[in-house]
Amino acid sequence: MGESLNAIRRLRYKANPLKHKNSELKKLYGITLDEFYAMLKSQGNKCAICGDTKEKINEGKRFNFQVDHCHKTGRIRGILCFMCNNALGKWRDSVEILTSAIAYINNSNGKKF
Repeated sequence: MGESLNAIRRLRYKANPLKHKNSELKKLYGITLDEFYAMLKSQGNKCAICGDTKEKINEGKRFNFQVDHCHKTGRIRGILCFMCNNALGKWRDSVEILTSAIAYINNSNGKKF
């Protein structure tokens, strides 16, 4: 039964990915797909960190950009590309870790071991 339910879900998603994305955004962040696109547009249709405008296309719609939010407060900070959003999560949203990483990169440029 579980496999058939998953198959049905995949078919529903494939039939209307925008409806699925809208439901996902409402459930996770309390915003609609229209609000997501408005936020992205207010950022010049680019990642708020790296400025990347490249996007993966899924039936003509943007899905590479993601909602970035504070894990402590739940507050939405902006829209990021997958890579930047993933990186912030891996760095645990820590200013200290990011500052240390910047210093590391700055101090190791050009060094040969």
